[in-house]
Amino acid sequence: MAKREEQQDQTREAIENDSDSDNNSHNILDERWYYYQTKAGTVSSSPLSVRQLVRLFCPVREGLNPILPSNTQCLPVVAVAQQQNQQDRQETASYGEWKTASQIDILQEASCSNWFWTIDGSPAEGPGSCRKLLQVILSNGDIKNSNVMVFAKDVTPEWTKISKMGSLQLVLEAVKNNRNINKGGKRPRTNINGRFER
Repeated sequence: MAKREEQQDQTREAIENDSDSDNNSHNILDERWYYYQTKAGTVSSSPLSVRQLVRLFCPVREGLNPILPSNTQCLPVVAVAQQQNQQDRQETASYGEWKTASQIDILQEASCSNWFWTIDGSPAEGPGSCRKLLQVILSNGDIKNSNVMVFAKDVTPEWTKISKMGSLQLVLEAVKNNRNINKGGKRPRTNINGRFER
């Protein structure tokens, strides 16, 4: 638990110390990762951003399993260097180590469907996923200044204000910005194959 608390503190400090915290959160959410598809037995064909992975690990609706389970293996793309030859442009990447999603704070918090919350000392409500938690928070203010306190066994050691949970704030931002709304304010219609209808 001490290591987890240290990681939370580092994430929170990085967000607080950056003069443009939105810029920093975008940097974290834009980090690229590969994931190992257990059922198919293959690695994803291209890296996904943390923002995209959060959406895959957070259940789409209450009571449903996430698209990717929390024991999915993930590999970070640490750096991509571009080398320009006279004739060819090459990209070389370096990678971190494979970890299960449950070992990566932001993905563990995204996949948790047992969040409990309380607002201004009212009785605790829950359990719910991050999507449900986001609805509660947005109906009571905004993410960064929220007075909502949360708890999830194996994620938080005690009831904690959202404002003190940097990784969870990032998860909620990623889920919040996932709203696929067109100019008319409605979701685009898709057919059975998931393609947009005109």
